Amino acid sequence: MADEQRDDATTGGGEPARPAQTVYRSRITGQIVTQAERIAAARARIVADEIRGIETEPWIVELAKQRA
Repeated sequence: MADEQRDDATTGGGEPARPAQTVYRSRITGQIVTQAERIAAARARIVADEIRGIETEPWIVELAKQRA
């Protein structure tokens, strides 16, 4: 799947910083992964796990239930 990183934006000029935003990156390429890509990968993982006969982790199932 993807690694989770925090993008802590600070403006430094006395302005209030915008809220921290979570950025997901590919473990293989390091490129940013969109939420839609994460959901699609979770859905594919569920199908693959069913074929293998193993139980999918609950957080992956919850991710797959989201709308892209």
